[in-house]
Amino acid sequence: MPSVLTQLHDAVNHDPVSLTGRRLDWANEPDPYKHYGPRVDRTSLPVDVQATGGLHAPGLARLLRGALGPTAVLRRPGGQLHLRAWASAGALYPFEAYVAASGVEGVPNGLHHYSPLENELRLLRPGKDSHGDAASLRLILATRIFRSSWKYGPRAFRYCLLDPGHALENLVLLARALGFSPRVSLSLDDAAWCRQLCLNQELERPVAAVDLGGAFSTNTLGDPAEPCLDRDGVVSPAEKPEPKIVHAFQVTAGAERESTPDTPPESVPWGDPESLMGSRRSRRNFLPDATLGQAAHEAITGCLRPWRDTPRVSLLCQGVEGMQDGRHALDVSTGPLVKGELHLPMTGVCLGQEWLANAPLHVLFTANLAELESRSGPSGYRGALLRAGRLGQRVYLAAEALGMGACGVGAFFDKQASDLLALEEHERLLYLVAVGPVRKR
Repeated sequence: MPSVLTQLHDAVNHDPVSLTGRRLDWANEPDPYKHYGPRVDRTSLPVDVQATGGLHAPGLARLLRGALGPTAVLRRPGGQLHLRAWASAGALYPFEAYVAASGVEGVPNGLHHYSPLENELRLLRPGKDSHGDAASLRLILATRIFRSSWKYGPRAFRYCLLDPGHALENLVLLARALGFSPRVSLSLDDAAWCRQLCLNQELERPVAAVDLGGAFSTNTLGDPAEPCLDRDGVVSPAEKPEPKIVHAFQVTAGAERESTPDTPPESVPWGDPESLMGSRRSRRNFLPDATLGQAAHEAITGCLRPWRDTPRVSLLCQGVEGMQDGRHALDVSTGPLVKGELHLPMTGVCLGQEWLANAPLHVLFTANLAELESRSGPSGYRGALLRAGRLGQRVYLAAEALGMGACGVGAFFDKQASDLLALEEHERLLYLVAVGPVRKR
């Protein structure tokens, strides 16, 4: 009998027989930014600040803008698309950030929405006077489901966790670089935080939090600034719940029974993550017949080691110096798990994305869902996808530091991927990131 998580995961599998093109409703394309009405108080954040970490507005502004803000403008028919510092499937950015502050210099006490476009905070709930208590600052990350389900349907549940995982890793890495001591929590009370944030939990779900100061207490919050904030922030006239995704969030709600400690990478190939976040792009113009040197390979794998088991990390190599072609565990001393040239068949598994064949390294993120459920409960599935996104973002930044390209893939024929990679019975591919030399950038 398949585990609950195996059934949940397999319910949105891609299959070459049943997969058909999805016609996009361009007239109702979701807005990549959330907007609130004029009655909500706003606080503009400083720009071009060089402040280090501290519980004050300049430090918060530098962190939010560097980790989450827009980095470039892509012109396209009908308008502009702002690219951002974190990777997102289809550049749809199904993610919102909120700031809970108490005693933070230059930031009104209360619960705010952060707008990366306007670089401002919108006050959703005013806070009470801190009366000299230790300052506290909590960032809450929520996924806005329709932005991704509009294009990807029920499978968007995976992207609604992978993409915030990318953004979460940016926040954690930059916070450490700026002198903060971030503490990450993936076990939130969905319903309670939806009430605090005035969210319709069928449309938007909190998935993670990062504490940067003292412990934040919701007892410091007052009533909502407006009684109908959930009616603001609609991202499309056609926005509606996706039943399979609503069900998946309900099944995976709650605290993980066994959580994974949040530890820094063992090694990183970058000195200044802020500049790399600003220049990072999804690059897939890989050079044909290119190879990956041993030093580059070790730099990439060195930043992946803290979460070796949740999710599992393995490497698909073809043209990597010192490595046989095939699939390897992250601990390469065990020898290849599957021998042979697998890149070309992997392009077929990944819906015919031929550019994948030119990337010498595919970093694979998998999970044995039966083991995960037994160890961590159903909520462990959210944690595995969020951590896969976090590690994927590290791969993006490592590639950027090395002058290479990286591009993530979440769309593939699931059973064919399991067969090609010789995964265990309940092990499933969650995500892959391809890495290698690219044409002149």
